[in-house]
Amino acid sequence: MQKKSEETKKTENLKYSRNILNLLYVVFFACIVFFILAFFNVGGFKDKMQSKKDKESYATLNVFYIQSNSLEDQIVTFIASKIIQNGSNQIPNMASYNDSLLILDGVVNNIARDNQAIVVKDDSLFSFENTKNITGFVLEKFKEEFNKRYKEQQ
Repeated sequence: MQKKSEETKKTENLKYSRNILNLLYVVFFACIVFFILAFFNVGGFKDKMQSKKDKESYATLNVFYIQSNSLEDQIVTFIASKIIQNGSNQIPNMASYNDSLLILDGVVNNIARDNQAIVVKDDSLFSFENTKNITGFVLEKFKEEFNKRYKEQQ
């Protein structure tokens, strides 16, 4: 009898430990599945947040288009009038004018950077062609004004 009861206890203990082991396997498997689902869920959440940030950044992007030719005409006219107003009979020093163009290019770029904008220009305000054309234009204006003053003095 005692042997049967011991065998029965052993069998019950074995069944009990198998049940616990099976339960541990189920819990372990459930944890793995849970972590995998959570990982993919967080990844999807990150993707949604990233796409939302991308949409917001695209929505606030500014584009500045600068027509350098018309801008140059205005600047040249202004600077030529300033040079002529000085009343000097000498040919103006164009180095300071070229420096002012370079500064203007920098100012435009700084404004664009501060506004998180892209600057689209026809070409650089300080390109060789523009400088050559502007220099010729300023000298031509200066010559016209000089001739006017010379005729007035006679």
